[in-house]
Amino acid sequence: MPLLVSIRSAAEGMRVFERSLATIENNVANVSTPGYVRQRQALIAAPFLPEGGLYGGVLAGSRESARDDFAERMVRERTTASGYEDQVLEGLNRIEPAFDPTGEAGIPGALDKLFQSFSALTVTPNDTVARNVVIDRARVVVSAFRNTISTVDTAEADIRTQVTTRVDSVNRVAKLLSEYNTQASNSGGRGADPALEAAIYNGLEELSGQLDIRTLKQTDGTFTVTTSGGFPLVIGSQQFDLTVDASGQTVQILDPAGNQLTGQITGGSLGGLLALANTVLPGVKTDMNALAQTLADRVNGILMNGLDANGLSGMPLFQYDGVLGAAGSLALTSVTAPEIAAADLASPGGNGNALTLASLSDSIELGGLTFAGSYGNIASGVGRRIASAKENQGVQSELMTQAKILRQDQSGVSLDEEAVKMLEYQRAYQASAQMITVLNALTQTLIDMVR
Repeated sequence: MPLLVSIRSAAEGMRVFERSLATIENNVANVSTPGYVRQRQALIAAPFLPEGGLYGGVLAGSRESARDDFAERMVRERTTASGYEDQVLEGLNRIEPAFDPTGEAGIPGALDKLFQSFSALTVTPNDTVARNVVIDRARVVVSAFRNTISTVDTAEADIRTQVTTRVDSVNRVAKLLSEYNTQASNSGGRGADPALEAAIYNGLEELSGQLDIRTLKQTDGTFTVTTSGGFPLVIGSQQFDLTVDASGQTVQILDPAGNQLTGQITGGSLGGLLALANTVLPGVKTDMNALAQTLADRVNGILMNGLDANGLSGMPLFQYDGVLGAAGSLALTSVTAPEIAAADLASPGGNGNALTLASLSDSIELGGLTFAGSYGNIASGVGRRIASAKENQGVQSELMTQAKILRQDQSGVSLDEEAVKMLEYQRAYQASAQMITVLNALTQTLIDMVR
């Protein structure tokens, strides 16, 4: 009887080692599969109590995953931070060409030439050519403001569209996760298979790149996923769609009931898009509008307080729509060269008003700065944001890479390690097979002796 028991134990051992080898083969086959982690077939020592008829051996336990939840969480957090910085840098890079750092082109160059034309007018205040130069240079200023703000407007409009696209992507991934949850729940408590587990964690990582999320793994293998503020995106097989309201001045993210969630989304690429659309680019436009409006008002005010070539009150040079924004709506009036007021009220035909216009180049107008200084402050602000975004993007990218390396070291498939394990199980299998051969021979000998 003990011989038969030993044969059965050895046969069971062969089946266990076959399952272990199959697990290793699956690891090797999936070494490059995103989200897949090392699997191991647990081995359990069978009870060894000969007096009770238990003769030991090896039994198959459950299949164990090497996935480290801490490492996974770190990767998701770094992916969220990196996604935000990547998106902010991309958005800022789109408007960077509109802000000339040299001061020789664009708005600073146009302002400098306008003030030069005012200076030239002080020398020949009654010269029609000098007056026409003022109008021509003003036209260049208008074009520079409108071109610059158009670049910002185009970037802002595209970013608003990207918000909708990104929210659609969030809803798509959340839907997939709810379907994966259903499959995991239907496994009857046996746990998700490695392929399903890889799909779930890939989905979580993809989602974390788009917004900051919180995850909680349930006992049935499903995941509950919420925003950082607690709004549920996925609960079991249920998925809750986000929507976008871009009808107002700011872009808003809403839950299915229409409640505000925008403040809960501060990370990931969606968080970066919201920051650009609602804060960064509107801030640049506000500063640009203030500069354009102040310039227009100051120039117009001086001209209208002077006398033109005919001794009449001067005409304004610029016009704009304050509701639409001065920078984007800035335009020339229908003023003609004779209507440019170069003289002041006290000296008709003189250059008093032209001198006041020329002094605008050094006049303190906005926040203790000249017009050129105010523009320089806007442009340098954009430059600082870009430099900061580049630095942050580099740091977060490096941290994300380190987190992924750590995860790979802890739970990834190592071909060298799998080769060692495969050799170990192959030898164990061969030993079990040899044991069965010996036991069969002993059994046959005993049978022959009985005969």
